[in-house]
Amino acid sequence: MYTILGLLLGLIIGGAVAWVVASSKVKSSLERNIRDLEDKAKGAEASRDSVQRQAAIFQEEIASLEKKLENLPDYRIELEKQIQTLEVRKESIQENFEESQKYLFKEQEKLQESQS
Repeated sequence: MYTILGLLLGLIIGGAVAWVVASSKVKSSLERNIRDLEDKAKGAEASRDSVQRQAAIFQEEIASLEKKLENLPDYRIELEKQIQTLEVRKESIQENFEESQKYLFKEQEKLQESQS
């Protein structure tokens, strides 16, 4: 009977020791997993923050380009007006040049006639 009692007591004590050791290993493993997950979460937050900053920069660039696109028709109209003004000035200068050439040619003929 003492043998059975000793055997049962040994099984109970052995089971308790095994349970304490196993729970300690499980706790250690879970703590390690929690630390790993926390590190991954911090890395994910940093990545998210970086992506949000880039998205904000891209949004500003998009807004700037949209503003330029809105102003493009006005700029084109202004350039067309400037081109028209320059064409009129060019024609006027061309006419003045041609008149000056004619005048110089006539004066040159007069000079040649007076010398002959």
